[in-house]
Order: sequence, then structure tokens, then C-alpha cells
Amino acid sequence: MVYTICNETRNRMRIRTAAGHISENEEEVLRYALGNIHCVTAVRIYRATGGIEIRYQDDREAVVKRLDALRYQNVTLFARELETQISSEEVERRHLTPELKRKLRTRTLIECAADVFLPMPVQVAYHVYQLLTLKELF
Repeated sequence: MVYTICNETRNRMRIRTAAGHISENEEEVLRYALGNIHCVTAVRIYRATGGIEIRYQDDREAVVKRLDALRYQNVTLFARELETQISSEEVERRHLTPELKRKLRTRTLIECAADVFLPMPVQVAYHVYQLLTLKELF
């Protein structure tokens, strides 16, 4: 990672990333990556300025070595991956109505029964038909 050390005391280091602004997802990835360095006790991230405060115990060289080895491209890659995931809050917010749940259960049971009782060639033909027509895709 490209960074500059702005301020340093015996057990605290304040750095600034060359990337500048840090997004919310990048903050989460950085907090995880830097927080798992064995001697780091606390990580504080200043998103607007691209600053990071790292508090550690005794082993400055280990912190600097890990910072040098950290690739910011990987941080942005994992941050983009986090953007595409649905958060647990959003899952809780998306409640299915009882009518829709009943419809999904019925459809799943019918599909399961058809797969169990119909002969294999008929099953394959039905599923190929579904794939080709993308019938009832939601």
C-alpha cells in the first residue's frame, strides 16, 4: 500500500493513504486487515481524508512491514465484492408476504414431486424447456 506516515508516537501511528478518500466498504476491509495484525490494538479510519490511526504494542517494524505488504488493489476488490452483497438489515427489511411464501412453497413441492415421480427423460426435457423459455423468472 502506498502511504505516508504523518504522525508517530511510541505506540501510535497516523498514516495517510495515497488513494485519498476511503469508501465505507473499503473502511470495513481495512479495519479487518489492519486489526488482524498481531500487535495492533486499535484501528481508527478517517474516511474523508484517507487517514488511518493505528495503535500498537511494541512492534513497530511488524506494523510497517504489513502496511508495505498490503496491496490497496485487493482492498478495493474486496470492497466492490461487499457492495454487491445484500446486507442482513436489507434481508430483514424485505419481508415476504404470507401469500407469496405459500406460492413459493407450493411451486417447490410440485417441482420436487415432479423430479421424484417423472422418468428421467421427461424431467430433463421439462428443465431444458424452463431454461430455454425462462418461464416465470423472477
